[in-house]
Amino acid sequence: MSTVRGDTAIDHAPHNRHPNTLTRRQKEILCMLAGGKRIGEIQTDLGISYPAIARHMLLILDRLEARTYIAAVAKALIIGQLTSNDICFMERNLD
Repeated sequence: MSTVRGDTAIDHAPHNRHPNTLTRRQKEILCMLAGGKRIGEIQTDLGISYPAIARHMLLILDRLEARTYIAAVAKALIIGQLTSNDICFMERNLD
């Protein structure tokens, strides 16, 4: 994607990025989702808005060509974008 200002085009797309590569923030969010965190918890932990998280989540699905977050986690593990050590597992009291 590029923006034209005056007669100069500014390219906002990261260079040399494989289409399945996740950003640091996308990896953080995917790890938290995989570990069982809810959107509100992610919002609090990262200090970002719900719309920002929702946008990251859509980009994660798109980048990994996945329909669900379970599929996105699986694909990220398979292609080496995440390791099992990256996932932040949470303990929940289910009472």
